[in-house]
Amino acid sequence: MKLLDVGGGMGVNVMSLKKFGGFETYLIDRFTEYEPQYKNIMGTHNEGLSLMEALGVQVKRRDFVSDGLNYVDESFDIVTCIEVIEHIPGSCRNLLHEILRVLRPGGFILLGCPNIANLRYRISLLFGKSPHVDIRFWHKSNPYFGYYREYTPSEVRYMLQDAGFRNIKIETNEKRLLSLVKDRIIQRKTEEGRKGTLITKIGKRQVPFYLAGVLYYLIANNIPGLGYSISCLLYTSPSPRDLSTSRMPSSA
Repeated sequence: MKLLDVGGGMGVNVMSLKKFGGFETYLIDRFTEYEPQYKNIMGTHNEGLSLMEALGVQVKRRDFVSDGLNYVDESFDIVTCIEVIEHIPGSCRNLLHEILRVLRPGGFILLGCPNIANLRYRISLLFGKSPHVDIRFWHKSNPYFGYYREYTPSEVRYMLQDAGFRNIKIETNEKRLLSLVKDRIIQRKTEEGRKGTLITKIGKRQVPFYLAGVLYYLIANNIPGLGYSISCLLYTSPSPRDLSTSRMPSSA
């Protein structure tokens, strides 16, 4: 099974999948933000490339937004594009068309991006704060590698339908917040060796933070459209030839 990770950067996703086996993995990225002069916390392009090549990941360096994916038609069973489209300065229409082109009939795409309509952003707006990246970071970054545009779930659905995808399943979630709360509890327990009740472990002064976090999580994760992340799983329709061969023969 062939899998392509579009905009996969340092290859965290494909290297994780490679360890499970069963995938022939490919990755395409421009890698500009991983040049040594930009001091990316993930490391440099060469460091990532060495790790991926050691695991057999086939890497291509290319500006896939401007120049396309440069793979033959219908060559992949799965394409992943995780937290990429929000970094594109302009429409991602051409990229989505390219992804559809390289997917085999019946192939899957997994796409993820932030949700501009998430609960945290809505609360920020109520207090007069912008949901966008900090203006100081935006204003002073040269070049800029952050978010250009974040989307709502309905906007993501529209773009995917416009590109020709069908059978689209979209959900939002707040798994990052839940992970943050768990990590803070574990960190405090490890650093201070706390024992006893949960309140003792997290500290009484931290209780309001955790209660607010739990309430936020319950609201954002259970009301559609309020979660921070948008996850999309969809697949391409089988080709007419596949449909005709899968039909039961008619009785004489």
